[in-house]
Amino acid sequence: MTEQQEDERYVLGAFDGLHVVEGEYYCQVCTLLKCASTDLQTCGQAATTAHTQFDSFALSGTFSTNYVFPEVLLSGVQLAPGEFQVLNDGRLISVKRTSQPVLTITLFGRWFESDPPRPYTHSRIH
Repeated sequence: MTEQQEDERYVLGAFDGLHVVEGEYYCQVCTLLKCASTDLQTCGQAATTAHTQFDSFALSGTFSTNYVFPEVLLSGVQLAPGEFQVLNDGRLISVKRTSQPVLTITLFGRWFESDPPRPYTHSRIH
């Protein structure tokens, strides 16, 4: 981190389980995220702006699926195209200093085989 702000806190997080917001699906997540305030109780709450810059970053995780998707969100909830890459070993790394302060750096693993069964809906064609 460069230009780290005293009033900002970042944490590392991991999740492996059934996600139940806006549907039910199984995912594995490895993330670096900005807390909504310096209070650790606000980590995971929505934050939309940041002021801390990163010269470089690297994030990796161990996933049980091959469906792993990277996401880097910058201040203002902006995507960061061209500012990171995923290496063959699965690490998400920065290509250069981020153009804006960082909100989140995340690897999302989507484990389709572990989703709960969907109710069968039979449709009749007339």
